[in-house]
Amino acid sequence: MEVQAPEDMACSVSPTLPAGTCSAGACEIRNAPSANWRWRPGRHHWKLAGLAPGQGLLLAESSSPDDPDFEGPYSVCRLTRFDPSQPDHESVLHEGEGPCSPWVLHRRHALGTRWSPEAGRQVWTLLSLDGSTPARDFDLTSLLNARLAAEGVTASTEKPLWVQGAPGQLLLVWPLQGGKVWIASLTLPGLEFAWTRQVAGTLEGPPIADELGRLYFSVDPAGVVSLSPEGVVRWTLNGAGQPVAVFRDTLFLDDGTVRSTADGGIRYSWPVAQASVFLSESHAAVIAPCSTNACTRVTLLRRGSGEVLADVPVPDASPEYRGTNTSALLTADGAVLVLQRVQYPDLMYSPFYPFQGVRRFLVREEQPLQSLGELLVPTGEHVELNLLSDGQWVAVERDSFHNDADPGADLIGVSTPELRAPEHGWLTPRGNSAGGSAPE
Repeated sequence: MEVQAPEDMACSVSPTLPAGTCSAGACEIRNAPSANWRWRPGRHHWKLAGLAPGQGLLLAESSSPDDPDFEGPYSVCRLTRFDPSQPDHESVLHEGEGPCSPWVLHRRHALGTRWSPEAGRQVWTLLSLDGSTPARDFDLTSLLNARLAAEGVTASTEKPLWVQGAPGQLLLVWPLQGGKVWIASLTLPGLEFAWTRQVAGTLEGPPIADELGRLYFSVDPAGVVSLSPEGVVRWTLNGAGQPVAVFRDTLFLDDGTVRSTADGGIRYSWPVAQASVFLSESHAAVIAPCSTNACTRVTLLRRGSGEVLADVPVPDASPEYRGTNTSALLTADGAVLVLQRVQYPDLMYSPFYPFQGVRRFLVREEQPLQSLGELLVPTGEHVELNLLSDGQWVAVERDSFHNDADPGADLIGVSTPELRAPEHGWLTPRGNSAGGSAPE
């Protein structure tokens, strides 16, 4: 039997949040800690596309009848730089004919599709973010199909995998019928094939590339294959795991080994259990669910040598989450910012509008786990993704019941002047902030 607590009785839902009072069957926390700032882009439909040239975040926006100042047409796309340190926050880099939801390479090129009223269909568009060249429409599908036909091969999947290569290079990896993998280098902004290559075997897992454009992928039965930026096989590694992260001279595989990018030789081993890996010039962070207890284990390493600097379990808020609610960010000075999303049913007046909190912890070399406090997001909202940018912890806060017609997303931020992102490295689970399967 459930008994409702008396009104105005003191209540607590978390050791890292202030106490509250009982109200209408829920715990009400007045003046709860929240983000330092909140900002909604000028367009209703938008996404975080990566880092902008120079400084700030790159937002990709498209016009919509839901916009407060909508004048049409629906297909107008806009790329803007968002910088919370600037008074106006948002500055337009491009508006008009361009990709509405682009893939960004090297903070220089935006590549994607847009609706063309003249063609009456979606077309591919390449845009230079610095404005050095005008937007250019092209038919990527025909370009790829013509090259495959010229080589007498047929793709076994609908689309190739994209990987950011060397500056001015887009790498395409495509499984073929007959047990081969087709790899191609497309020049940017020229949109010409610099080279193509076929490798025997079945592709296993996503390919990745390092900051020099050297490609790493796993095929069965050959193992790990490394190609140069010119498409030449550098080395192969039989009986090894799949590549998960790479930066400078270290390649992390999912079998728990760290290999030399020069020749594939083993350098050291790392803790492995469904882990995420983050790499900077000096450090490596491995984030994985604990094998027994309800916690997330954060291991901080010296990237070059594998020396363990910290190995800290972060207890999960609830056993049922088992680590899935925890993410991490590597900082420029070699610390790990751990972010734990927590659901609070005791704060809810309605089961349809959950409350979420974000607990923040810091892991440093030879120091105990440090709590940086907790913040609450508004009822019915949740933190979708986050990153460090120019001394700010920035996150996308989205309506928990969002859909394509109602994204309901804001940017929120907390000032963290002592915690900054590394300038270069494998900084997200997919490498860089644009998801290029290559370092920032």
